[in-house]
Amino acid sequence: MEKNKNNNMNYCHCPSINNASSLIYIDNSIGKEKLSKQWHQCCEDAANCCNAQTYSDDIDEMPEDRDDACPHTWDGWMCWNKTLRKTSVHNQCPRFLSLSDYRENATKICTGNGTWWVDPETLQERTDYSKCLSKDALQRLKFHKISTIVSLSINAFGISLLIPAIIVFVLYRNLRRQNRIKLHINLFLSLLLCGITVMCWDVMIKYNKIVNQQDDIVQYNQHGCILLNMTEHYFRSTTYYWMLCEGFYLHRLLLNAFVPPKRLIGYYITGWGKLVGHFRMG
Repeated sequence: MEKNKNNNMNYCHCPSINNASSLIYIDNSIGKEKLSKQWHQCCEDAANCCNAQTYSDDIDEMPEDRDDACPHTWDGWMCWNKTLRKTSVHNQCPRFLSLSDYRENATKICTGNGTWWVDPETLQERTDYSKCLSKDALQRLKFHKISTIVSLSINAFGISLLIPAIIVFVLYRNLRRQNRIKLHINLFLSLLLCGITVMCWDVMIKYNKIVNQQDDIVQYNQHGCILLNMTEHYFRSTTYYWMLCEGFYLHRLLLNAFVPPKRLIGYYITGWGKLVGHFRMG
């Protein structure tokens, strides 16, 4: 469902493959033509599934009153017909999935009690699409997993070096009273906070998605995910602004070696607030 605001009023557009005007809003929301085509194909498959399971003659072969069969279902990607219990059914992998090998088959299990297999962790029906991943997709998945682990290791190593450096600067009074040391502390602090937020993002979002193939945090805690993403981008940008402050301070020292800047309020605003151009440094 797509929401649009027009003339201070909210409109809800329910997408339908038979309603071209409603699809325009969805296409504009998706943005990318390839993803839009995949979404169209998925909707068409879902509609065909509904029609086939409702009107097809083969559904009469298995009476609805039988309690030893799993019901017809659409799992979000594929259509599954009614299946006898203690049976595994296979369907060709969908073509509209990115990096999908449609020559392979997906598997859905009908358990002994006449219900589809439920994932014990999510308590939701699950279909095994693991074989649908192409070799290229598996290689990409392995690469992203390794790169994420390397990123976590580098961040952890950097944090282990930044913490003692900040402690040394803060504990020694003769050091922390110097303006250039104050700038160093803020730069190191921004790098430390950036490393921590990046590690949180990599562990909670990226690595969790790669290992568990689930979007638990994104799906069930969207506000927390948005907040974490904004925080990660903020601290990442502050590191560059504090580098700018360090370079500008050094430039001021070279131009006025005997009259060093005494006030750092402009540097603090630039480094943490990024109000560049709205104040005068030094």
